[in-house]
Amino acid sequence: MTVNDIAGNTSAAQGSFGPFEVDKAAPSITAPTVSPASPVFGQSVTASYSCADGGSGVVLCGPSGSSQIPPTANTGTLTNPADGTVGTHTFTVNAQDLVGNASAPGSVTYTVGKATPAITWANPTAITYGTALSVLQLNATANVSGSFAYAPAAGTILSPGTQTLSTTFTPSDAADYTTASKSVALVVTQASSTTTITSISPNPGTVGSPVSISVSVGGVAGGVSPSGTVTVNASTGESCSAVISAGGCSITFATSGTRTLTASYGGDTNYLASSATGSVTVNGGDFTITATPSSLTISSGHQAVYTITVTPIAGLTGSVSLSCSGAPQNSTCSVSPSVDNLQGIPAKSTVTLSSNKNVNHGTFTLTFTGTYGTGSIVHSTSVTLKVKGGE
Repeated sequence: MTVNDIAGNTSAAQGSFGPFEVDKAAPSITAPTVSPASPVFGQSVTASYSCADGGSGVVLCGPSGSSQIPPTANTGTLTNPADGTVGTHTFTVNAQDLVGNASAPGSVTYTVGKATPAITWANPTAITYGTALSVLQLNATANVSGSFAYAPAAGTILSPGTQTLSTTFTPSDAADYTTASKSVALVVTQASSTTTITSISPNPGTVGSPVSISVSVGGVAGGVSPSGTVTVNASTGESCSAVISAGGCSITFATSGTRTLTASYGGDTNYLASSATGSVTVNGGDFTITATPSSLTISSGHQAVYTITVTPIAGLTGSVSLSCSGAPQNSTCSVSPSVDNLQGIPAKSTVTLSSNKNVNHGTFTLTFTGTYGTGSIVHSTSVTLKVKGGE
């Protein structure tokens, strides 16, 4: 081989050279991958790839715009940030060797999905029946801005038991985030009920006659009314029961004395049990008082005579004091005997009204009153008296 310069000078012949290998193969590209494999918005997406060349060496390996590197037979694993916006993307790797052989691009297509918001919502503290749901229970939060919709809604009163509260979160950035939901458990306990004995009638009662005990059971505002049965127990063993809506029940006592009454409500699914106490005195019996005749007419200065009959009931024994009221002015009204000692049979007394000459004229109502013992039983009856001028 000889060499000529520009002036035409020729060098002496040189020895033989070769054979020569010509690099015509482009570098190979290991197909790129992305990590994570199924990315969502907010995650860092990284593409990994490598290039190798068995000839002059790789001097370019990477996406468009990558810088050249010193020639190398194998780049090893290289990484680059990839597009992390929501949607479908393609990451492309280009390669070239030292002598300019370029490889067909290697690429990977991947999709970045919308992110799911993270909802924080702990199980609320237990509440009592009748408590309306509020922000104390409906208080979920999210890691992005948006709005919550709750079911059941605020203001709802839940039945006792373990109830499920749910929420759906709608993000303000609907382009990058999906809706999200979460549920928690809320324990609702039974509420207290209030049992009240509203009346005991008659009190005192009498042996053999019913005593009516009126009872009410209250619940909580906003809740349903308590349901079920109320039972009234006497300390002497007698009892009665009725549904709450009946308002009470009656007991007939066979013996006298004072006893304690306990009204007990057993509760229902919404309310706890409750009770109330009262007392009733039962007398050994009763009496009736009647008078005859029912009407008399006298002249001034004359007398009117009536007969009072006191009849015991249920074997009542003891003293009944008798009195007369309503007599006209300038007259006297006396009862004899004024005390009937009952012994289980009717007793009679005579009422004498004596008028003088100047007694008031007209029609009058005389009231005869019987008082048992110290006043535990009092009954009365009335008659009519007409007084006219003297004859």
